[in-house]
Amino acid sequence: MNTRTVLPIRHKRSPMQLAKATGGNGELLIERGVIRSFHLGTSETFQVAILSGASWITLEGDKEDHVLFAGSRRTFIGPGQLVVEALHAGTCLRLER
Repeated sequence: MNTRTVLPIRHKRSPMQLAKATGGNGELLIERGVIRSFHLGTSETFQVAILSGASWITLEGDKEDHVLFAGSRRTFIGPGQLVVEALHAGTCLRLER
């Protein structure tokens, strides 16, 4: 049985504000099975870059889910809820404008 840890679903701050609040460099460390969800405003554009590990990422309204591995990145454009789940222990990602 796969047990998932779910952190707060909705943040009042944008993903970039949240990333800056976690060390100022836009990097987030997420453990395997942990899910993070962020609200993207209309036309808010940023990249998710996987620095280590792997993540499953989906954006509300997007027809595809994405699995990204270390060294890969993808640009997401709001509006919508962005959901990120770490697939490996110690997955590190960077949020960039």
